[in-house]
Amino acid sequence: MMSSTRPRIRAIALALVLLGAGTLLAGCGATPPIGLRKDGEALVVVLGRQCAPAYYLKKLRVNVMDDKGNVPAAPMWQIDAQDARQVSSVKIGEVPEGYQVITDNQATQTVTKRVEVTAFLGDNNYGAVFDATDLREGKIMVDGDQVSPEDFQKKYGCN
Repeated sequence: MMSSTRPRIRAIALALVLLGAGTLLAGCGATPPIGLRKDGEALVVVLGRQCAPAYYLKKLRVNVMDDKGNVPAAPMWQIDAQDARQVSSVKIGEVPEGYQVITDNQATQTVTKRVEVTAFLGDNNYGAVFDATDLREGKIMVDGDQVSPEDFQKKYGCN
C-alpha cells in the first residue's frame, strides 16, 4: 500500500511543478502586450509578442464599459481567425485579412470612456482596460502610460 502512494505523490508534485512553470511562462511579464491608440476618430488595438505562429492572434474582443465596470452581454466588436497570422494592429471595425467578424454591435454600443480589450494570442489570452478619453494622437496607451510606437515595439516586439 505504501509503495503505490509514493509514486502518486511524486506524480502530483511533478504536475504541480509543471503547472507552476507553465503559469510563469504564460505570464511573461506583468503588462499584457496590448495597447490602444487613436487614429482620427477611430480606435486601434496595438498587439505585441506574436513572435511565432503558435502566438499569432486567434481572437480579438472589444467591450465597452460603464463607469461601474459593467460590460454588455455581447461584445461591441469581435473577430476570430480563419487563418491566424501576425497582426501588429487592428482598427476597430476593420477586419484584417484571414479573420472574420463574429460580433459587430458598433451601431448600438459606442465607446464613451472605458473600453476593455481581450486578445487571444495562441493559447494565451490577455486583457486590458483603457480610458479612451486619455488617448493622445501619435501615442499608444499601455498599462496606463502613453508611449511612442517605437517604445511599444522595443518592449513588446520580437527583437
